[in-house]
Amino acid sequence: MELYQPARLLLAEACLAFQELGDPCAEAKCLHLLAQLANKEKNHAQALKLVEQARRLGGDEEFWHSSALTLADALLAKGGEGSDVVACREFQRLIDVFRALQRERPNRAPVLEFMSTDLEAR
Repeated sequence: MELYQPARLLLAEACLAFQELGDPCAEAKCLHLLAQLANKEKNHAQALKLVEQARRLGGDEEFWHSSALTLADALLAKGGEGSDVVACREFQRLIDVFRALQRERPNRAPVLEFMSTDLEAR
């Protein structure tokens, strides 16, 4: 537990550096890692804000897959009415996108199929 604070500080510093460098993908990954850390600290409201901010910046398929999992973890842990429905809808939306990408990017089809199957299993 005591290692969370230094990790948060380092990630926040890296996030600012990537913002100054103009690297939105790296900044999004840092924000996503901060969201995962917030989930571990049981600060789910902050995790939701951070993952949404990261998703606005965007990333590759792996980023979208892992950010969907982080978002679902935060939603379900925070609780509230309909949080499980929102998480399932998010998974289904991402599965649909991955299926469309499989047709557009046949060389990425196995990875996209794996990520789709993983989301369906959850």
